[in-house]
Amino acid sequence: DVIVDMVCYRRNGHNELDQPAFTQPRLYREISRHPPTLKIFEKKLLDEGTMTQEEIDEIKQFVMQSYEKDFEASKTYVKKDTDWLANRWTGFKGPSQYSRIRPTGVDIETLRKIGIQSGTVPPDFKL
Repeated sequence: DVIVDMVCYRRNGHNELDQPAFTQPRLYREISRHPPTLKIFEKKLLDEGTMTQEEIDEIKQFVMQSYEKDFEASKTYVKKDTDWLANRWTGFKGPSQYSRIRPTGVDIETLRKIGIQSGTVPPDFKL
């Protein structure tokens, strides 16, 4: 048997307006000290001799050029009615539609207790 304990995160939050250090300061202090996944993978490839720095740089340059090409193409993009999935899938909600609020059946105090508990670091847990 194997247990995998994995913590997944977005280094810069969910979007450009989100600052995860406000809601998870301890976790994101540690994350800021941790090398990015790309750096870890590059080091592994270099250390095991799988790739050279020149090969890595070539791939990174190719990817960035691809991004730039697509970005430039986006400036002249003309929207089609069939672009949004709601036009193809009847009943699929578009980005400006909201689902109606439904009662969950869970008492608000229970939800508060769960929220507080899920965001509390146990005193014996070392980050």
